[in-house]
Amino acid sequence: MLFIWGLDFNLRQDMKLVFTNGKFTIDSLVFVFVSVVLFMSLFFSSKRNLEKFTKGHYPKIIYVISAFLIMKVLVINSFFFQGHSFGAERASKIFQDSGESSFIYLYNEATSADSLNPQLAWYTGEVMDHWVKGKTYKPFPVKPLPSIGRQLEKLKYYPEIMIIYYMPEEKPIRKEVIEKVRTMFPVVDSCTRYIVFRRNKIFKNL
Repeated sequence: MLFIWGLDFNLRQDMKLVFTNGKFTIDSLVFVFVSVVLFMSLFFSSKRNLEKFTKGHYPKIIYVISAFLIMKVLVINSFFFQGHSFGAERASKIFQDSGESSFIYLYNEATSADSLNPQLAWYTGEVMDHWVKGKTYKPFPVKPLPSIGRQLEKLKYYPEIMIIYYMPEEKPIRKEVIEKVRTMFPVVDSCTRYIVFRRNKIFKNL
């Protein structure tokens, strides 16, 4: 199960959606079911019941489901490189080709873990880990409050002229953020789960 969790980015995103919005996908339902069955068999079964369990049909079901998930991970990782990056590779290349030394990482903060984006960090050449001399980024979390527009107004006073927005699954929030940001930063490109904005004018905070 840890092997599947480590390789399947889709599954991790689906599980994050479960904890933040209570929404289940087929993959998350299967993963939760298998995890619960394994947990119950290991910690709540007596020795006799555990022996019956191991001789019954449950192990076969678990093996089949696990094999299906592993095969899905291997197929996606082997044949769908661009799609699996969800646009992180493309968005990062736009930043790297721009010659800019910094960008704003815009994301919706449903949980504290949303500030971490190892996929984007990887494709930006570890800029987000502060390991590249002369280049950096500034995180800009958008909190799920009624005042999303007022939060985003602060962006126009940042010296950076480029924004990489990691879009959430929630369409209403995503739409509101995009409509507000594009009034200050024109859209350069849309890359699956990412949108790149760039402006020419910097506002002065009077």
